[in-house]
Amino acid sequence: YRCYDIEKDKVYVSRNVIFLEEENGFNENKPKHEDEYSFLWIKDDDYDNDDDDVLHSSYDDALNEVDSTSFNRPPPRDVIVYERRSQQNIQESQPTLRRSQRDIHPPQKFVSYESFSPKHRACLLAIHSLDEPSSYVEAKTNPLWVEAMNNELKALDDNKTWDIVSLPIGKKTIGCKWVYKIKTRSDGSIERYKARLVAKGYAQEYGIDYEETFAPVARMTSVRTLIAVASIKQWSIYQLDVKNAFLNGYLNEEVYMDSPPGLDVPKGKVLYLKKALYGLKQAPKAWFDMFSNVMFKQGFKSCFSDTAMFVKNTTIGTIVLLLYVDDMIITGNDANGIMQ
Repeated sequence: YRCYDIEKDKVYVSRNVIFLEEENGFNENKPKHEDEYSFLWIKDDDYDNDDDDVLHSSYDDALNEVDSTSFNRPPPRDVIVYERRSQQNIQESQPTLRRSQRDIHPPQKFVSYESFSPKHRACLLAIHSLDEPSSYVEAKTNPLWVEAMNNELKALDDNKTWDIVSLPIGKKTIGCKWVYKIKTRSDGSIERYKARLVAKGYAQEYGIDYEETFAPVARMTSVRTLIAVASIKQWSIYQLDVKNAFLNGYLNEEVYMDSPPGLDVPKGKVLYLKKALYGLKQAPKAWFDMFSNVMFKQGFKSCFSDTAMFVKNTTIGTIVLLLYVDDMIITGNDANGIMQ
């Protein structure tokens, strides 16, 4: 469509046009005078008219001139023909629905225990029947949980996690609590009773007892790429899990904690933490800093694209280690170096 803008005195060519049939676009109240003329400039590359030719006409003559020239233009090359299709043809052209051949499983919330196998049912019943205490008062009545707490306290003491000191003036302590968990095997039988001492990190204050908290982890793209490379080169892949990983990190801030239930501490004394505990805000960072320093001393280098990937080139080959919190993947073509 060739559209004429009266205000800007320009002609536009547009494919999409909206017709306002109820409006004529002219001011009917404006008096019309036969001797009133306006200048209409029409610039079109399709015509050989000189630029100096000016068409003197009224508004009506100008619009008629625009309309008449639009019919004389050659038709467009691409002509779209719309064909009305009958309802019968539409129904015949629709493809038939195909049923999926995969097994249909009901939503998990609607699954009944009756549909499980006897072994699966026995395992679920054994897990649900386990009673895990929610407080120290409940746990201290069971000798198994008392033994688990004593083992945890002994491990923390052997690791030299804290020192028993007096609280300095102007310092505050954070609390702690016991978390109890029953570890089970694949068949549902009890493997061990686990008691973990967790610090109440939500009571920490920024700038006082913690600063930076970010700790990088391996990217999933790095994990998939490393496994793919190991598969192509036929490298052996080893997976390791560090036990109580966060307890190995050293703290740079002064953190004081109340004594946990079950630990004999003189009255008025608190625990000055030298190493990280689970629950502290800076525990993941402290663990990663300690681990990366050890890897650097062993000759490993951190990758620029993924700081949780460590690479070491030896005289025999290459060793690659990928760390995700406390889980790691080790691969390479230097078997002796990996074992060391």
